[in-house]
Amino acid sequence: TLNLATGTGGKFNDVINDVRFGSLSAGVGLKEAAASTQELFESFGQFNSMTTKAQENIIRTTAELDRMGIANATTAKNLHISTKALGMNADEAMDVQRQIANEAIQLGLVPAQLANDFTSNLPKLVQYGNQSTHIFKELAAQSKATGMSIDSLISITQQFDTFEGAAKAAGKLNAILGGNLLNSTELLGATESERVDMLRQSISLSGKNFNEMGKFEKMAVASAAGITDMNEAAKLFGTSSE
Repeated sequence: TLNLATGTGGKFNDVINDVRFGSLSAGVGLKEAAASTQELFESFGQFNSMTTKAQENIIRTTAELDRMGIANATTAKNLHISTKALGMNADEAMDVQRQIANEAIQLGLVPAQLANDFTSNLPKLVQYGNQSTHIFKELAAQSKATGMSIDSLISITQQFDTFEGAAKAAGKLNAILGGNLLNSTELLGATESERVDMLRQSISLSGKNFNEMGKFEKMAVASAAGITDMNEAAKLFGTSSE
């Protein structure tokens, strides 16, 4: 099937066999190794120019991640994005995929979902370069703690990418909470995950508890932060920094 689909004429037969014999304990057989090879060949630009040993390593890891529920297509796509957009080499990109899977397990999240979140949100974090993965993992932890999606967290914080947006939010929240709790310049220069923490901490620094606020005060806080969904506001501001 692989040879027919890719027209490689048995080029990867030996590599696939080596992967199979080296990964039997992980449940990776001939079929799984071949499926990973095909997806990498079709979707990961660097794959065809890699050494045989490097191909074996990346096929093995991709197949093992697939056994964890992270589809071959997702891993191949993330590898391509990481090497092209972040300038990583293949080993670094593959290590990131392992980190994401391990992070999901540690946080009690579904590995496939977190890997898909990485695919969809990396373009929004790529400006941070090598720090993108670290910031993504911080957002994953905040997502688990608050019950909000990573998409929602980034959507809230991206409004602070302009000085006007940061100044407007800081000014409104400071007025409502009664103190100089948020600095617009710091909010502008912070990463997405840092902004989430700054918003949450502004409530605790004010000495107030979001869950104990009245209806209209909660609405005012949410509006100042640019949040229209009160359920999302409750998740964000009602979660402790710990």
